Amino acid sequence: MNITRITIILLGFFFLQILHKESSACDITFEVIKGEKKAYNTGDTITVVVDINLIHRSCPVAIKETKFKTKGLKVIKATSWQQVTSMKYKRKHLIVIGESKKEN
Repeated sequence: MNITRITIILLGFFFLQILHKESSACDITFEVIKGEKKAYNTGDTITVVVDINLIHRSCPVAIKETKFKTKGLKVIKATSWQQVTSMKYKRKHLIVIGESKKEN
């Protein structure tokens, strides 16, 4: 192998590493807008706004297909997704706090 070939291989590897770090998941934020406390009890109800900022121009998952897995929470109802900008969506959720399961 000559120096040019090694340089091209190293530059290609470096370029792939940069691309890998730049491709991240969508930015998802949650904000409690009603019922916020420092600590919650079983049965407490909160209203949460979820904002999703799409990172990719063509996301492989449609916004309507976006699902949340919850542990210790139950989503009672939710609004439809509202498109805020071409890359940002918003939705409200009414959530009831369930029992927390402590591990021994």
